[in-house]
This record gives sequence, C-alpha cells and structure tokens, in this order.
Amino acid sequence: MEKRTNLWTVMLSGGDSERLRPFVQRLFGRDRAKQYCTFIGHRTMFEHTAYRARMLAPAHHSVAVVAKSHVERGWVGRAQMPEGKLLAQPCNHDTGPGVLLPLGYVRRKDPDATVVILPCDHFVYPEYLFTQRVINAIEAVEAFPERVVLLGACPEKADADLGWIELAGPLSPSFDSEIYKVSRFVEKPPVEEATRIMKTGGLLNTLVIACRVKSLWALGQRHFPRTIALLEQAANAFDTETEDEALHRAYREMPSWNLSKNLLGRCAENLAVVELDNVQWSDWGKPERILDSIGRMSPANDQIWNTELLNLSGVGAKPLKWKSAAPIEEANYVTH
Repeated sequence: MEKRTNLWTVMLSGGDSERLRPFVQRLFGRDRAKQYCTFIGHRTMFEHTAYRARMLAPAHHSVAVVAKSHVERGWVGRAQMPEGKLLAQPCNHDTGPGVLLPLGYVRRKDPDATVVILPCDHFVYPEYLFTQRVINAIEAVEAFPERVVLLGACPEKADADLGWIELAGPLSPSFDSEIYKVSRFVEKPPVEEATRIMKTGGLLNTLVIACRVKSLWALGQRHFPRTIALLEQAANAFDTETEDEALHRAYREMPSWNLSKNLLGRCAENLAVVELDNVQWSDWGKPERILDSIGRMSPANDQIWNTELLNLSGVGAKPLKWKSAAPIEEANYVTH
C-alpha cells in the first residue's frame, strides 16, 4: 500500500485505566494500564495500534502521547517507538489536551499535514478492513479538507457509556465511499436517548479521526484558546533538552476538557462520518467488553481465555457467544 507523504498518525495512550485496574490486577497479578497489557496473542494493545499506524504512514511520522508515569514505570519507551515521537504528558487533563498536544507536534513539523488519530485501547478486527475504512476517511478529508472526519461504528446495543453520532444524510452523493453529515454529536446519553439514536441509524463514536491538522487546530483555537496558547508556548521546546520542563509549565495551567463532549459536540457542522462497516470494534473500557471480544475468538481460544477471564471478572462462568457469522481467528490477529 502506497503511503501518503504528508500523512501522520497520532496514538492516544495517556489514560491510566482506573476502571479496569482491579480487573487487570487480578488477571495479570500486577498494576498496569490496559494499553500495555497483552490480552490477545503476543502483542500489547499499544503494539497493535502501532502496527495499524505503520500500515498507514511511515514510522517516523507517528506520534504517541503517553503519561510520564508510564515511561517512568517502564511500560513504554523508545523500544516501542524507535522511529516515532513519544510525548509524555506530566499529568492527564483528559482527551482535549491529550489530542491537541501531539497535534501541535505534527503542526510544528508539517503544518499542511493530514493526521489520523488512533486510540490505543480499542479492539478492531479484521485489521486490514479497519485500515481500509481509515483510508476512506483520509480520502474524505482530501475531498473535504475543512471537515474533521470520524469513523462511526455500527452499534449492537444502546450503550449509554459511549459517544453517539446522529447522521444528517450524505455529504456528497458522488463520493466513492459513503460519507455523512453530522446532525448531532452526543457523548454518553441516557439509555433511552441512545436507543432512539440507534433506531434512527446513529453510529458510535470511535474517536478514530482523520483531518487536516489546520482544521482541528482551528476548532481548538475557537473554543479553547487558552489550551492552544499553552501548547504553542510548549511547542518551542519540542525535541530539545527543555521539552519536559516546558510541558510541565504548560500542564500546570492546562484546563481539563474532553474532546468529544466539549469540542466535537459543539462543532457538528464541521464534522463528517465514514461508517466502520464489516469491522468488529470495541472500546475496551470495561471488563465485559473485553470478555465479549475474547468470546468471539475461536472455540479453542474460548476455552483457554474466556472462562478464565469470566471467572476473574466475576461476570459468571458462561462464555459470551459470538453474534457474527465469522469468528475471529487468533492467528489472523497476531502474526504481523
């Protein structure tokens, strides 16, 4: 696959997985953020995401945002990002600053870049189809550079703990891939509202985003000028000996805010959505979501993993069953 020269990837790995901490502790016998755990096969979730990033852009065009404590505890470092950039946040101020910080780094290197944002705590299968949908989103950005394009996953149930996207019809009937306008962006609605959105064809927000750096940066500038000002000051120290000190200064004054709820939710007219169809997607923020994905593995893997995970989580002893016609084979997921 030919890679675009102005394409960068951003990997989001700054969270501490507080909700999953007891589950991870019981499963692995140690405290570790979930994105640095190996739930399937031989790679951590961070490593799975790094592989997807390399399928899209050159390794030296990849930026990962992590917590400084993750580096200090040896969970992630240069070994995991030998050619890319590792940005260590002094503390977590939610996904707003967590996305705009690496965006500011890319902006410094290539102001005209297109960027793909990839959370590190998601399960996707098959990876090649997921990558194709991301490419569809990149193509949509090339056609509509003022839009921030999200991948929207097809819901199986009205999950009130996820973000939802209400669609407003096709953005362009002549475009090769289906791309939709956004009517409304709703973060974690009540279950009744999630049910209504689902019944009217709404999609789940995956926070997988393709956009021009300029477009998302401009939205940040419009709604969160203080965050942008602090990051622009810190950007002067990128790739220097004073980078850590500059980030500490910026984050001492940094406001905390959520990208989906506080920014995207206010900018529906600037968004577009490409449907993530024929791909299994799950935000692994809860034990039961991990169990559901593991339960969709091959029968042999079911016996090794699913019962053990269910017992450890306290959900119960009955394995969760696959609702799709095609089960996931572990070999296809880990042999890259």
